[in-house]
Amino acid sequence: MAKSIELEAQIRREIAVQVVKFAEMGIPEEERMAMYFQNFHLNLPYGGRQNNLQKYLDDPRMSKQNGKSLRQFYIDVNATTTEIGVGVEIRRLQLNSRDLAVRNQLFEVAFPVYVALRGKSYTHRDLTQ
Repeated sequence: MAKSIELEAQIRREIAVQVVKFAEMGIPEEERMAMYFQNFHLNLPYGGRQNNLQKYLDDPRMSKQNGKSLRQFYIDVNATTTEIGVGVEIRRLQLNSRDLAVRNQLFEVAFPVYVALRGKSYTHRDLTQ
């Protein structure tokens, strides 16, 4: 438990640093979280990528930095979402995730999933690209 609290604090510090950089670049406040999390929402359940990338699930070129296949990545994403218990809320928000305000809500709801996946050796890039 202490390790996950430390990891969450570390990630919040990473986000804070990036948000300051985005502010210095003139990026509007409401867009900064979306800039940080980039395409994370697309990798979540109902985000589209899991269906759109079916033919690449076992392609070694699509492996994550920790060496896991895309198939294993989506298994881990779905299992973590279920473990944390936010699947229903993620599904509801994914329906309107083109709206920036809704997408920011989605990032808040999915933040514990992001933290847990980082704790399972996925990098920020793995989760957001």
